[in-house]
Amino acid sequence: VILFYLINYNKICPSICIIVIGSIFAILTTLGNLMVMVSFKLDRQLQTISNYFLFSLAVADIAIGMVSIPLMTYYVAADTKWGIGYVMCQFWLCLDYFMSNASVLNLLLISFDRYFSVTRPLTYRPRRTAKKALTMIASTYIISLILWPPWIISWPHIEGRFTSSDKCVVQFIETNQFASVGTAIAAFYLPLAIMIVLYSRVYCETRKRQLEFSKLQAGAVRSFFRCFWNYIFKMKNRRSCLKICMGKAAASSEESSEVIAANVEETSLTSSTWTHCPSDNSDCITEGNVEHYYTPTRQSKYRTDRSNTYTVLIELNDTKGERPTVRLSSCDSDDLSWFNEYIGGSERGEEISNTEKNAQNGRILRSEPRKSEKERRKNERKQESKAAKTLSAILLAFIITWTPYNVIVCWEAFYKNSIPEAYFLIAYFLCYVNSTINPFCYALCNARFRLTYMRILKCRWHRHHNSSTLTTAGYFLRKN
Repeated sequence: VILFYLINYNKICPSICIIVIGSIFAILTTLGNLMVMVSFKLDRQLQTISNYFLFSLAVADIAIGMVSIPLMTYYVAADTKWGIGYVMCQFWLCLDYFMSNASVLNLLLISFDRYFSVTRPLTYRPRRTAKKALTMIASTYIISLILWPPWIISWPHIEGRFTSSDKCVVQFIETNQFASVGTAIAAFYLPLAIMIVLYSRVYCETRKRQLEFSKLQAGAVRSFFRCFWNYIFKMKNRRSCLKICMGKAAASSEESSEVIAANVEETSLTSSTWTHCPSDNSDCITEGNVEHYYTPTRQSKYRTDRSNTYTVLIELNDTKGERPTVRLSSCDSDDLSWFNEYIGGSERGEEISNTEKNAQNGRILRSEPRKSEKERRKNERKQESKAAKTLSAILLAFIITWTPYNVIVCWEAFYKNSIPEAYFLIAYFLCYVNSTINPFCYALCNARFRLTYMRILKCRWHRHHNSSTLTTAGYFLRKN
């Protein structure tokens, strides 16, 4: 009795271990890829065109976790004896190879997306729409559907013979070496070679940009010190101003016209900024005609040389037939400071202060887009870095898990039964492990996926305001 128990135990124990291990991988694969799909739906920041391809990859991988791994676990645990019918065998093989190949082509699609995003950012990204992304995703499933299921189903009829009823294998892989090698090249080796080339180009381009960015930063530092030196020792505080004089060209000092003079550097403000530049050859203007005045406190980012600093004087004549005249004259900062002091003590104090407030608000509103542009470029670099890390992790996992099986398939095509069946089954199961690893690759390389995973595990389904919304709200709060 004890001997009989030990014999049966030795037969049952491996099957139990296989079932436990297969069940764990099936659950991890299903739940992991389900979390990817839920994360995509839950977090709007993950709903990018690039992540559409990750979502498609998760769809293929979740089918493997729900169907392929459980049936493969049953087949191996039953000592490779198929006992649930020929139709079920064909369904498993068709779905298994169809989804596995779709997973590979989705990886290839992700590689192409990264390659064009990095090498052709100005032309590719604007044209990359959700509709085009969905079309490319659909093409991966159509190609996989053409490549595998028709041949799996029709090959026994083409050869005119069937494998034994207790076996569930793709028949042309065992009986036709050319079909076996051809499908391995089309489904694995060719996509792998393309992905390696694309990833190499992406890596080189990213490395090149990093070096250029480092040189640009170094040049900016040198430029700062050079400008600072010129500012201290070589340049004077001069300003250019634009004078628009409306009135008679030959008017006397008593019949002066109204003057509007604007600091050229501040012309984009929402409130006009006014100043005055006296000139010996100017006909327009007594100071009393100046309506508003404001001198900006912020110094311009760029300085101009003395030879390039002018006053533009435009005179519009009332006499019919006479054209407006334009004159240039130099405008020194001393003139500006003199006029500032004069206007500073005028009776229009309230009006000046109101104009100043409006101009300051205008300056704030103008500087905000610059900050947004800087933040946008910074976020783009972060996204490119995250996408590159995700691509490298996915590609590495794909090479490690898929190479053993395809090497064995090509070897067995020319040298039959030279490799033990256990090695073939382990290599076959490794292909499934790739579908288990992919969701963890996303979380490993993308902090946003990690945060959303934690939200799902903690059952926090409500949406959080992103940082940009909070920043915008805080800005208007401070402004008001």
